[in-house]
Amino acid sequence: MRELSRLLTLVADPTRFRLLRLIQRQELCVCELMEAVGLPQYQVSRHLRALRTAGLVESTRTGR
Repeated sequence: MRELSRLLTLVADPTRFRLLRLIQRQELCVCELMEAVGLPQYQVSRHLRALRTAGLVESTRTGR
């Protein structure tokens, strides 16, 4: 029950929910997500880290 509560709290945040919806449609890089939600890179990365820690998203690195 505690895990479910934690997941619901994560998804209840409007920004995180929007990021999940965007990623659900197609794989996007952080720069594309920044543009879509209008937030700086550090904030988008922070939200993605929380979602990744919860196991809701996976990350891949390309380039640098």
